[in-house]
Amino acid sequence: MQKPSATSVAIGCIVVVAISLWSLFSTKSAKINPGPFLGLGEVLAQETAKVLSGRGQIVLLVGTARNQSGTEQYYEVDGFLREVKKHPQLQITKTITHTFIETPTTDLGHDIRTFYEQLLNEHRDADALVTFIELPILTPEQPLDLPAAHPKILAAHMNITQGKTYLRDKLIVAFIANRENPPSSPPTGATTSREMFDKYYQLFTSANLDALD
Repeated sequence: MQKPSATSVAIGCIVVVAISLWSLFSTKSAKINPGPFLGLGEVLAQETAKVLSGRGQIVLLVGTARNQSGTEQYYEVDGFLREVKKHPQLQITKTITHTFIETPTTDLGHDIRTFYEQLLNEHRDADALVTFIELPILTPEQPLDLPAAHPKILAAHMNITQGKTYLRDKLIVAFIANRENPPSSPPTGATTSREMFDKYYQLFTSANLDALD
């Protein structure tokens, strides 16, 4: 069997490196349209200011994607922080970055419930918890055991069925649900981040709870 020459090996290595570099840069160049996600953060901050009457201490819960520039959550949290700055008496006292990792031996639902119960106990003196990561799925067998006194909870992402349960049980004061998934390019006719939010998302509170039926 003839061994490959040093030249052919070198060429093969160059090709592999070239493909890897192309893949890296083409992936980085794929950008999302930040408008809808900035809008989501802005609307959530506006609702937070509303429920706190413009003053109070906020605990912010984000996922690891917050630290990755250009991700959806990066823009969501950025929009939230920009809007909060417009309210001098709102203060973010703690930002917690957390991720849930599911393994074959992990009860992810239990871990999420336990995490939130501990978090709300630890920060029960805060006025609001604003979360950009999932809340646990509620069932009669697996309720969320909250302390008697706890921050008002506002959730950036929930499906409508679970959100309705949380609102009706008075576990949260507001949540945002998708109308449809935002595309990578700006939508036709929507020019501001708020207009993009209105196209792709909807804010639910006790005031429009009946719209969920």
